[in-house]
Amino acid sequence: MTVLATPPTFTSLTSLAVETPDNALAMLLPLLLPPQLASTDVVPVVSEPLAMFAEVATTAVFAGGRQGVRVAAPLAIATGQGADRRYLPSFEMRLAAQTLGVPVERMTVHPGQGVFLDTAWYATDAGLQVYPQVLDPSRPIPVATAAQVLNDSTFRQVLKKELRGKTVLVGASDGLLAQSLRIPGLFTSTGLLWSAQVVNAIINESFVTVPWWSSGVQRGALLLMTLYLLLLPLRLRGNLGLLVGIGLVFLLLNGNLLLMVVHNTWLPLALPVVFLLLGQSLLWLHYQGSRHHTGLRDERDAALLELSANLRTQGRLDQAMARLSDCAASVQVQEAFYQLGLDFERRRQFNKALIAYDHIAEQDDNFRDIRERRARHQPTLKPASLAATSVSYASTKLVVDDPKVERPVLGRYEIERELGRGAMGTVYLGRDPRIGRTVAIKTMALTEEFESEQLDEVRRRFFQEAETAGRLDHPDIVTVYDVGEEHDLAYIAMDYISGNSLDQYISKEKLLPMAQVFTIGVQVAGALAYAHEQKVVHRDVKPGNIIFDHDKGQLKVTDFGIACLTDNSKTRTGTVLGSPFYMSPEQIAGKKVDGRSDLFSLGVTLYQLFTGRLPFEGDSLTNLMYQITHEKPRGIRKLRPELPACVTRFINKALEKDPAKRFDTGQDMADAIKRCVEKT
Repeated sequence: MTVLATPPTFTSLTSLAVETPDNALAMLLPLLLPPQLASTDVVPVVSEPLAMFAEVATTAVFAGGRQGVRVAAPLAIATGQGADRRYLPSFEMRLAAQTLGVPVERMTVHPGQGVFLDTAWYATDAGLQVYPQVLDPSRPIPVATAAQVLNDSTFRQVLKKELRGKTVLVGASDGLLAQSLRIPGLFTSTGLLWSAQVVNAIINESFVTVPWWSSGVQRGALLLMTLYLLLLPLRLRGNLGLLVGIGLVFLLLNGNLLLMVVHNTWLPLALPVVFLLLGQSLLWLHYQGSRHHTGLRDERDAALLELSANLRTQGRLDQAMARLSDCAASVQVQEAFYQLGLDFERRRQFNKALIAYDHIAEQDDNFRDIRERRARHQPTLKPASLAATSVSYASTKLVVDDPKVERPVLGRYEIERELGRGAMGTVYLGRDPRIGRTVAIKTMALTEEFESEQLDEVRRRFFQEAETAGRLDHPDIVTVYDVGEEHDLAYIAMDYISGNSLDQYISKEKLLPMAQVFTIGVQVAGALAYAHEQKVVHRDVKPGNIIFDHDKGQLKVTDFGIACLTDNSKTRTGTVLGSPFYMSPEQIAGKKVDGRSDLFSLGVTLYQLFTGRLPFEGDSLTNLMYQITHEKPRGIRKLRPELPACVTRFINKALEKDPAKRFDTGQDMADAIKRCVEKT
C-alpha cells in the first residue's frame, strides 16, 4: 500500500483506488484539499512514504514541472543524503513493474545512467529520467467517466471485458481537482492521463532516448560555439559569417532531427544553437558598426593626410605633424611621417625628425631606412640649429655634403652647394623647385650675432632693408627674389650670377687690365647712383660684394642693405666684422652715413683693383682706423706709374676725409671715370 501526501498529488492519491478501492481515506483526502492546490504552477517536490508506512511502502512520487509542462518522467527518485541515500521507484515505474509481474525489489539503479528492472534495461538521462513517446492524440488512451461506470450497467459489462488484463488508473480528469498539464507540441492533458502515458511507455519501452552523456554534449557544444565566436576571423563577422552561422545552425538542427528519426535519440542542442545564432548576430551588428566607424575614420584620415600635405607644402611642418598624429596607423600615414621627417632633416631640426621616425617605428621598425636614420639622430636630442657653427655665425655652414642626411632647404629653396662666405654668413647655390630657378642664397644667423633684447629690432630692420633692396631694379644690381627666416637662420634669395667676386683680382699677380677696371668703376658707380636715388645705402661696398663674370664681362653689385645690421652685432667689439679696410671715416666714427660713404668704399676698391694694394693698412685695428680718419693714402701712381694722372684725381676725390669734398653722387664719379678713360 502506498500513501502519498505531498500536494498536488491527486493522481497519486487515487492510485490507492487501484490497490485498495475500499479505502475510505483515499476517497476523503481529495475532498479536503483546497482548490488552489490544483494550480498548474507546480513546485518540484519529492514525496516519501509517511513514517508509519515507511517499512512497507516502496514508491515515491516526483511532483514538478514549470506551469504544468511535462516532457520527462523519472523512473527512480533519490531520497536521503550521504550514507542514507536510497532510490525508490516512481509511481509510474512501480505500476509498470506490477503490470509486468516483476517484483520492485529487482529494480537496480545506476545513478546518472539508467535503471535495470530484472533483466530489462532502461537508459535514462543524468537525472534518471526518460522521455516517453506519447500516443497520437487521434488514438488516445480510453477514458471512462464515473457516471458511466456507476449508472450504466451495460457500459460496465462492456468495460469489464475491455479492462481485463490491463492496468487501470482511477482519478480526476476534469474539474478543480484535475491537474492540468501541457505536453509540448502535442496536446493538453491531465496528471492522470500523463501517468497513463508514462506507464504505457515503460511497459512498451517506447522512449525518446536522451543519453546520460547528453548534458556533456550540450556543454561541449556551448564551449565550441564560444571558441568559434571568439576565434572567428574578422572577415567572417559580416554577411559571410552570418551565412556561415545560419548554415551551421541548419546542419546542427537537421543532424539532430536525423538522429531522432534514425536512432530515436535526442540531444539537447537547442541552447547551443540559440547561443550560436545570438552570438553570430551580435558579431554581425558589431561588424556593421565597426565598418561604419572605420569608414568615417578613413574619411577623416584622408582629409587629415591631405591637410598635412598642404601644410608641408607651405612649410608649416609642426602643424603638419600635429594633423598626422591624429591619424590611425596605416602605410599612408607612415609614408607621410617619413616625408615629414625628411623635411625636418632638410631644415636641420633633427629632434623633430626623430619624433616623426619614432611614430613610424611604433608600428613598423623596418619601414624603409628609419632604423639608420633614428640611430643617426638619436644623440641629437637637444634642439639643433639649422646651421652648424664654430665661433659665430660668421662661419655659418649648412651640411650639404653628407649623403646620410637630406639636403637642407631654406624656405622653399633646395640647397645644392656652398658658393662662398662673408663676415656674417655663407652664400649657397639654391634652386626654387616651383619654377626651376637657380638662386644664390645669403644666410645670416641673427640669433647668434645679436643680443636677445636686440633681436626683434634687428629682425625688423633686416626684413625692412631686404624689402627695400628688393625694390631695386638695375642691370648692375643683383635682383632680390625672396627674404625669410627658417628656424633661427635668416636668408635672402637673389639672382645667381656665374663668375667670381672681385676678390679674385686684388692681388698683384691677378690684376685685371686697366680698361676693364675703368669699366667696372663706371658700372659700380652707376649702380650706386641708382640705389642712392632710391634712398638705399649699401654700407659695405668692397670687392667681395661685386660679382664679375670675366668671360661675359657681366657685373653685379650684391648685398645691398645688409651691412646696416653689423653695427649692433654682439661680435662687433674686439672682432674685425664687416670690412673695416673699406669703411669711410664717418662710418668708423659711428656717424650717420649717406651715399657718399659708399663712394669712399668704391674708391678704396678701385685703388686695390688698380694696384693690388689697399690705400690704408695698419698692423692693428686701431692703427687702421686712425689712418682712415686722419692720414692721406699713398699716391696710386707711385705703386703703378703707368696709370694716367686722371686716375689719381678721381681716386683722391673719392677718398676725401670730408664727405662734402667727395663726389656728390655716384653718377658724378661715373662721369669722372669716363672722362679719364677718354683722355687715355
